[in-house]
Amino acid sequence: MDSIFKILILFFILFSFLLVIGVPIVFSYDSSSTINIEQYKKNRSILFTFVSIWFILVFTLGIFNSFIV
Repeated sequence: MDSIFKILILFFILFSFLLVIGVPIVFSYDSSSTINIEQYKKNRSILFTFVSIWFILVFTLGIFNSFIV
């Protein structure tokens, strides 16, 4: 159980770094830039999916933490 918790923590840290880099990149494009509006909407939907996964991971880590302590 402890090793699963450590792997989840590692995945959480790596995933957080990915979002720290990805969020500013996606929101730096506006509708008048060189990227077309369909690609912008697609990037935003992918970003919101990643943020949803991040929140699920936070709650999963909280549940696992209650078993470890």
